[in-house]
Amino acid sequence: MGCFLTARENIISISFRINRKGCTARGPHEIYALDEATGVKFPVLGLPKLGKMATPRGRRGQYGYIQIANIGHVVSRGSKINVVIGDFEAKKVAVV
Repeated sequence: MGCFLTARENIISISFRINRKGCTARGPHEIYALDEATGVKFPVLGLPKLGKMATPRGRRGQYGYIQIANIGHVVSRGSKINVVIGDFEAKKVAVV
């Protein structure tokens, strides 16, 4: 799993390897990042014409991505975030 800022630090891009289940979240409300320093919760980015910016199910063993809006530029390089995708949680993921 990796995490970096993009689009002038407006978007948090998270990459990950898809587990055996292929999809662990039942909906976009179960996909978010949590800034450890402030406790601010960031939902998965949704674009009107493209829908939710998350990898579709059924791609086990491949790498996927999620894009999350960095609302208020709370997250910066060097921040630690917790990434939640349904029942999976990765803690203390460094933002580069």
